[in-house]
Amino acid sequence: MYQRGSEWRKWDLHVHTPDSIVHEYKQGDKESIWDNYLEKLQLLPDNIKVLGINDYWFLDGFKKVKEFKDSGKLPNIELILPVIELRLRDYVGNNSLNKINYHIIFSDELSIDEIESEFINKIEMTEFENRSLSVVNLENFGNKIKQDTPADKRPKDSDKQIGFNNFTISLDKVNELLLKKLFKGKFLRVIGQTEWSDFRWEGSPADKKSLINNVDFIFSASPTIENAMKSKQSLITQEVNYKLLHCSDAHQFFQTEFTSKILGHCFSWIKADPTFKGLQQVLHDFEERVFIGDEPEILKRVHSNKTKYIKSLDIRPIAGYTGNKGLWFSDFATLEFNKELVAIIGNKGNGKSAISDIIGLLTNSSNQSHFSFLNKQKFFKNKLADNFEAELTFESNDKLTKLLSESIEANPVERVRYLPQNYFEKLCNDLEGEGFEESLQKVVFTHLPSQYRLGKNSFEELINFKTESIESDVQTLLPKIHELNKKIISLERKNIERYLRTINEKFKIKWNEYKQHQKDKPQKIEKPNFEEGSDNETKFKTLEELKKQLQQKEEGKKSLSARVSELMKQDGHLKILKADFERLENHIKSVLEVTSTELEKYNLDVKKIFNYTVNYEIINSKIDEIDISSAQSMKLIYDKETNTGLSIDIQKLQEDIKQRESKLSSVQKEYQIYLSKIKEWEEQKNNLIADTATPDSIKGLISELKYIKNELYIDLTEARSQRLAGVEAIYNKKSEIVDTYKKLKESIDSTLEDYKDVLVNYSISINATFKLNNFEDSFLNFISQNKMGSFYGKDDGKQRLKGILEDKDFNNFQEFKEILINLIEHLEKDFRRNEAKMNIEDQVNNSDELYKYLFSINYLVPNYELMLDGKTLNELSPGEKGALLLVFYLMLDKEDIPLIIDQPEDNLDNQSVAKIVVEFIKIAKKRRQIFMVTHNPNLAVVADAEQIVHVKIDKQNNNVFSYLTGSIENPEINQCLVDVLEGTLPAFGKRKNKYMI
Repeated sequence: MYQRGSEWRKWDLHVHTPDSIVHEYKQGDKESIWDNYLEKLQLLPDNIKVLGINDYWFLDGFKKVKEFKDSGKLPNIELILPVIELRLRDYVGNNSLNKINYHIIFSDELSIDEIESEFINKIEMTEFENRSLSVVNLENFGNKIKQDTPADKRPKDSDKQIGFNNFTISLDKVNELLLKKLFKGKFLRVIGQTEWSDFRWEGSPADKKSLINNVDFIFSASPTIENAMKSKQSLITQEVNYKLLHCSDAHQFFQTEFTSKILGHCFSWIKADPTFKGLQQVLHDFEERVFIGDEPEILKRVHSNKTKYIKSLDIRPIAGYTGNKGLWFSDFATLEFNKELVAIIGNKGNGKSAISDIIGLLTNSSNQSHFSFLNKQKFFKNKLADNFEAELTFESNDKLTKLLSESIEANPVERVRYLPQNYFEKLCNDLEGEGFEESLQKVVFTHLPSQYRLGKNSFEELINFKTESIESDVQTLLPKIHELNKKIISLERKNIERYLRTINEKFKIKWNEYKQHQKDKPQKIEKPNFEEGSDNETKFKTLEELKKQLQQKEEGKKSLSARVSELMKQDGHLKILKADFERLENHIKSVLEVTSTELEKYNLDVKKIFNYTVNYEIINSKIDEIDISSAQSMKLIYDKETNTGLSIDIQKLQEDIKQRESKLSSVQKEYQIYLSKIKEWEEQKNNLIADTATPDSIKGLISELKYIKNELYIDLTEARSQRLAGVEAIYNKKSEIVDTYKKLKESIDSTLEDYKDVLVNYSISINATFKLNNFEDSFLNFISQNKMGSFYGKDDGKQRLKGILEDKDFNNFQEFKEILINLIEHLEKDFRRNEAKMNIEDQVNNSDELYKYLFSINYLVPNYELMLDGKTLNELSPGEKGALLLVFYLMLDKEDIPLIIDQPEDNLDNQSVAKIVVEFIKIAKKRRQIFMVTHNPNLAVVADAEQIVHVKIDKQNNNVFSYLTGSIENPEINQCLVDVLEGTLPAFGKRKNKYMI
C-alpha cells in the first residue's frame, strides 16, 4: 500500500522494446541490443516510475521486461503494464502511415497467459484463411503476400514485416473480444493524437469524433512540451476527448534530428498510485491528476518551502508508561502525509479530531481553547495526556515535539492555520466576537504587493498612516457641528407647546402689569408760578439745569459702559482666535517634526518643501488697540488715580441737587417730588415695553411670539440642514478612508477575477463599506426608555431602532441622512401613539451628549464585508455562511502554511459543497497543504483527496488507536469510505465509477 496516497510520478505508457515488430534498436546483435535496452531502462530518470511496454500485436517484449523486473533488476520502476498496439482496418492513414494504430493497456492483474489466450489468440486473420493470430501465422501471411507479388515488385522486408504491414483488425472485433467478463474493468483504450487528426476514410466527421470520444486516453509523442500542449488545445477546440498523455513512443536509444522517440522522452506526470486502478482513477479527475511539463508546480513549491509542509507525525507513550490508563497511541506507527489534500475520516467518536488537535498543539495554534479532543472533558481527563508525546516532522526535517498535555503560550507564532470544529461553528454564529473582521483585513494586507505596504507591518499600521491627515480634517469639522448642536437644542426647547404657553402666560402677566402701571401713573402737579427774576425762579431754573446735566452724564456713562462691554467681547473673541492659530501652529510643528525625520531618509529638507509664516503682531496690535480704547472709556467713567470721571460727576450732581431741593418751599418740593415720580414711572413704563432685544418685556415677548409663529421652524430647519451639511462633510472625509480601503483590496479583486470561471454561479466579493459600530446599544443608552416616547420599553425600543436601520445603505449619504432625520423625528413624535408631539429633552438624559454622539458619526467606521451573491455574511443561511467562510480560507487567505479544517460539513449544506467548496479545495491544495477532518467521506471523495487516513479507536480493546492510510483508488481505502458512509451508501453508489467498487 502506498501510505502517502496519490503522488506525482512520471508515467511513460508507450515504450517499444527490441522485440517490437517495428523498432530502431539495432546497435549489435539481438542479445546485446536487449542487454543495452534493459540497462537503459535502469538508467531512466528517477521520476519515471511506471512503464507501459507497448509492442505491436504481441507481448514478447513485455515478457522479457517483466521477467527482468521480477528478478529484482529494475528497482527504479514501480509498475510495468502490458500494452498491445493494433492496426485498425476501418480507417486509412495519411501518407506517412498507412494504417491507424490502436492501443490496449491491460491491467497487471491479468496474467500474460490470459491476455494471450483470450485476446491475442482469439484474433482471426480474416485476410489469411481466418487463422488465429500468432507470430508464425503472421510470417506465413507475409510470405504468401510476397509469393503473390510479381518478382520484380516483391518487397525486400522480412515475411514478418510484410505480414505486419498488411494485417489489420476491425474495431468491432476488438470491442467484441474486450467484452469478455475476464477483461471487465481491466483494460483501457488509447489512440494517437497525430494519427487521429490526419487519418481519412469515407465516413462522416461525426464518425471520426466517435472514434476518439470512445477511447480513454490519447497518446502524443511530440518533441516538445509546447507541441504537446498545442495538440491538446487542438482537441479541446474540436470539442472531442482531450485526455492526452505525452509518452515517448520509444523506438530507439538515441535521438536523431528527425525524431524524438527515444527512451525517457516523456512529459506526462500522473498523480495516482502506481497501479492500474490508479490509472483508471485519472479518468475521473483528469485535469487535476495529469500534468504535462517538466515538473508539477506543487513539487516545485514543496521543494522551495520545505518548512511549510508537514512530512510525518509520531505519537508515543512516555518512558515508563504502563498502559494502565489505556493503550491509546502506544502502537502508533509513523504517519506520513501527502503534500496536497489529506482527508482524515472515521465514524463519530473514533478520534478524527485527535490527529488535527495534536498537529494544532505542536504547531502553536491560537485556537487551543476550541480543541475537541485535547481538552479537560476528554484526553486531559485524569491527566491521561501527561503520558503521551508527539513529534511532527516537516519536509525540511525540522521537528517539533511536545507532551500532549502542554499549553500553548499567548500570541504564539503559528506554523499552521487550524480551524477546529467549535471555532468554525462560533465563527459562523458570532463573526465580530471571533475577530473575523481582523482576519479579513489581514488577508487584504497579505494580497497587497510589498511595494504598496510602505514598510508597514500590518493593515492597521498602513491604514493609520494613510488616513492620518483625513482624521485631522474630520477633527477640524467637529467644532462647527457642536456649535450647531447647541443652537438647535436652544431652538428645540422653544419648538414645543409648553414653551409657547409659557411665553403667552408671561405676556399676559406683563400686559396686566403694564395696564396696572398705566393706572398707577402719578397725579399731575402743575408747575409753580414764579415772578420773573425772583429768587424762587432762579433756584428752580438752576435745579432744572442741574437735572439736565445729570441726565446727560448718566446717558454718557451708560453709552461708555455699553462700549466697554462691546470692546471686552471683541478682546475675548480675538484672544480665542489667537489661541486657535497657536494650536494650529503647534499641530503643524508636531506634524513637521515627524515628516522631517521621514524626509531626512531621502536627504530632503522639509523647510524647502513646506514653509509658513505666522504673524501674531497683527492680531496683538488689534488686541492692544481694543485694550487701550477700553481703558480710556473706563477712565472716562472713573479714573481712580485722579478720582475723576462721569461716575464722580454724577455723584456730585446728585448730592448738589439733593441739597438744593432741601431748601425749597413745600410747594416747590411737592412739584420736584412729582417730577421724580413721573420720571421713575416713565422709566418703569419703558422697562415694561422696552424693545425686541429685551427678554420678558412686552415688545420682547411679542417679538418672541411672532418668532415662534413665523420664524422658529424655519430657523430650526435651517440649523438642522446646516448640521446635516456638516455631517456630510465629515461623511465625505470618512468616505476617503473607504476609498483607501477599496484601493488596498484591488489585489483581491484581481484574484477573484482570476477565478471568475469557477465563480460564475457563486459570486464572491469583498466590499469596502461603512458599518455601524455598536450603534444600537450606544444610542439607546442616551434614551430614558422608561419614559413615554417612540423608544419606550427596552425590547420594543430596540426593535423600533432596528426597523429604522433595517435595509439602509450606509454607503449612500442620502440613506444615511434619512436615518439621522428619522431618529430625530422619532424623538419629536411618539410613533407608538399616532405620532403625538414630544419634547426631546423629556426622553433624553443629555441632549448635548446625544447630539455629539449622533452627529459626530464616530460610530460610522470603514470595514470589509465578505459577500455572496450580493448578500453579507449575516444575511446568509448557516449552510451558505459556512461554505463562504470555508471558501474564504481556501481561496483568499494567502498564507501558505498548512490549513487544517475540522469537520466543516457540520456547517455546510450539500448544495454549497457540490456547487463551489469542492472546486476551491482543489485550487487551494495546489498552493498549501490541507488537512480536512470529516465524518462525511463524500466531501473527501468529490474533492479528490490525495490521501485518506481512516482512524479508529477500539474502545472494547483498551482504547487502541489505529489508522489505515492510502489513496482513494486503493481497494482497502475504498472499503473504509463505504464503511464510514453507513446509511448514505445509496448516494455513494452514484459515484461508484469513481470509487471503482
